[in-house]
Amino acid sequence: MKIFNHDIISDYLSQILNDELDFSLEDLDNFKSEKDKELAYGLITLSEDLKFYKKKSNHLIDNLQAALFNSSAVAITDKKGIIKKVNSQFIQLTGYAENQLLNNSFKLLNSGFHSKAYFKQMWDTINSGKVWQGEFKNQSKNGNYFWVYTHIFPIKNIDGEIEEFWSIRQNISEKKHIEESLQKANKDLKEKVEKESDLNQELKNVVSNLTIINRFSILIQNAKTYDDVLWSVAKEAVAELGFIDCVIYVFDEKREYLLQKASHGTKNQKGREIFNPIKIKTGEGIVGYVAKSGVSEIVSDTSKDSRYIVDDDSRLSEITVPIVYEDQVIGIIDSEHPERDFFTNNHLGILETISAITSTKIIQTQLNFDLIQHQSDLEKTIADRTSELAKRNEELSKMALFPAHNPNPVIEFDFKFNLKFANEAAEKIFHLASIFQDQPVLVEKLKRLLKSTIKGKKTGKYHIKEGFYFEERKFDFNIYIDNEMKFIRLYLNDITVNTKLQNDLKEQNESIVDSLNYSQRIQQSILPDLNQLKGIFHDYFILYKPKDIVSGDFYWSQKHPSGKVLFALNDCTGHGVPGALMSIIGNDALNSIMTTVNLQDISDIVNHLNEYYYNLRINSSNDLRDTMDVMIICYDQKEMCLKFSGSKQRFYLIRDNELQAYSVDSYTLGLVKENKFSSGTVSVKKGDLIYLFTDGYVDQFGGKRGKKFKYTRFRDLLVSIHQLPMTEQKEILDNSINSWMKGENYTHEQIDDISVVGFRV
Repeated sequence: MKIFNHDIISDYLSQILNDELDFSLEDLDNFKSEKDKELAYGLITLSEDLKFYKKKSNHLIDNLQAALFNSSAVAITDKKGIIKKVNSQFIQLTGYAENQLLNNSFKLLNSGFHSKAYFKQMWDTINSGKVWQGEFKNQSKNGNYFWVYTHIFPIKNIDGEIEEFWSIRQNISEKKHIEESLQKANKDLKEKVEKESDLNQELKNVVSNLTIINRFSILIQNAKTYDDVLWSVAKEAVAELGFIDCVIYVFDEKREYLLQKASHGTKNQKGREIFNPIKIKTGEGIVGYVAKSGVSEIVSDTSKDSRYIVDDDSRLSEITVPIVYEDQVIGIIDSEHPERDFFTNNHLGILETISAITSTKIIQTQLNFDLIQHQSDLEKTIADRTSELAKRNEELSKMALFPAHNPNPVIEFDFKFNLKFANEAAEKIFHLASIFQDQPVLVEKLKRLLKSTIKGKKTGKYHIKEGFYFEERKFDFNIYIDNEMKFIRLYLNDITVNTKLQNDLKEQNESIVDSLNYSQRIQQSILPDLNQLKGIFHDYFILYKPKDIVSGDFYWSQKHPSGKVLFALNDCTGHGVPGALMSIIGNDALNSIMTTVNLQDISDIVNHLNEYYYNLRINSSNDLRDTMDVMIICYDQKEMCLKFSGSKQRFYLIRDNELQAYSVDSYTLGLVKENKFSSGTVSVKKGDLIYLFTDGYVDQFGGKRGKKFKYTRFRDLLVSIHQLPMTEQKEILDNSINSWMKGENYTHEQIDDISVVGFRV
């Protein structure tokens, strides 16, 4: 029987705080008196409650820390300023590796820009327990300078003593660069004005513009909130530029509509209250069009522009400038005037500069708002934690809760690889007692693996890539090393099913690829033998680049009994397998038409194709809208002429270094049975170059800004290479589109099948 010594109750409380209470509910009957039992029960309950609140508070702290670490560049230091932890954003911002930052101070990033007094004021603030915020000019590992806006939070323990500091940083280098550029430009121009007494009017305008822009910049940078920025720009545009109104629009969350957020002048006489704010769909009106294109516009006469939308009174001129941040339009600055030709390129230049400053400030205010929200959440968390831990010992707050109830196996060894702990899941799966006795080879292998893993490692978590196999089951293998407490904790997760699923998926993928490769051979077998072209055209090439293994583009050729050569380049709906199936249908349709129809004109082929796809759509049980775009040419070598017809295609002819473009009807094949497709004829002569192509080349995204290649760039490329041999032309076209897709900082995927065919007469 147990008897309490009531004189040393404090010893039992110490055991609770250190999670070392040496009795449990099962031991209650061992106490002699009812009073002892009641006291023991109370101590056991207190011990369990403390464990629960500790686990709950640590979980909350971990979640909030994770949210903060994913949104900003964060570094945690001890109270002497030595870095103890950094997140990935901090590493990316500074350029230093994690092991280069840890156990160092922020002197590693010191640019030498700030004075000792600046740092003293910072330390005085945070050492007093207050939050410090301000700007730092830092130097990254590669020597580049960058600016950050920093909040430093002192973190205290339950006794009110500072234990560590949290530094949360936002990159404001672009803002500082703009400020410094404007200040330097303004200073340089003012110095020049002082030296030169006879300035011309153009220079005076530049000085005036920069003065206006500088006033805008100061006003915008001093704005505290998102709304302050927008209303300041609208109001200052009327005051400084002589506008009668200025309206600011921003996108909604889905980027479907532009919403009027600020307005000053004749369109709004009620301060910051907007009565019935305007809502414009992206792409509609002049504002919606500029928001979609990202290009500023001056409309000198709105009465001649069909895009103009009248909201209150009709006005005759309009200027519209996009607010762009990192190549994405986030809003619009717009102004109208009752006079024609009121707005000038000078207005446009000023507004575009103001727009650039505004975009940076908008993003900065949004980031500051998010930071303040995080700060509020962090302060609440600290307050909650302090409240929950007020009744616990400081040592209890530092203890690590060992996951005894983890549903996955958890095993703990000392540094001599003696088994110290195993949870219920580990005992159930591995039968540890029998393994250590009956499988010494497996145990030795595990010890060697652990020994090689922990060698030279710091305290922390590590992953063993090869995993761990036991009785045909595979376990993901993570370990935690504690050099201070000298133990190794193993976390094992059964991934047998996931591994099998991954292997099955790999086999299925290989089977699909094999099927597609076979389909590719089938598709290539239906493409025509082009040897017959060698005796007719002086030279030719075919650039054929499917997006996927199989293609929706295909070419077709047939020699007429009269000696004329028919050639078609076709672009079926879609790409990949659906496009390939449509290409087989299209090829079959062309062959069928040529064998069953007495053709009088090349347009007869296209008209029969239109009827074929129409009947295919009408007779389908589904709403079939698949079709193809086609360009068919008929070359008559005797008459030296080229007849052509088709649907939604074009071809180019280059003669004497000049390019001529020829288009066909824009009807969609199979949509309307009554549509009649026309044909055209063009005379050719020896040395002419003829180019057929689908839209995959010109629609491909790439380049420095991720834009489409477009027809203008394609035509210029053809003119620049048309005198080269056809084989070289094909190689240049192929290399050019591949280089275009690589872009500057990002490689773009091919978005469609690409086909280009060239003939030299």
